Amino acid sequence: MLDFLGLTSPPSSLFSLPFPAAAAAAEKQLRQWLISAEDHPLPGGLQTRLRVRPDHLKHAYVQKQTGKLLHGGAILNEQGQMVGSSMITHEAFET
Repeated sequence: MLDFLGLTSPPSSLFSLPFPAAAAAAEKQLRQWLISAEDHPLPGGLQTRLRVRPDHLKHAYVQKQTGKLLHGGAILNEQGQMVGSSMITHEAFET
């Protein structure tokens, strides 16, 4: 799977956060999450995907820059059509 943003992951560090945020984040464990989502199977699903894709990519770009999004891309069917998305995120997990 290709990185759909074409970016490299920035190093994530609690020390780059403002002090209150760093203190709060230090109390949480950071974990990686795999998210896999299939597109809606009803007619028009691909058109909906293509219509909202620019907004999703803008949001993903911000998440990539903050180190929360590690990797993401489309899930393709046998014909090479987009049928879903997957991503790996780096998020806080409260214990």
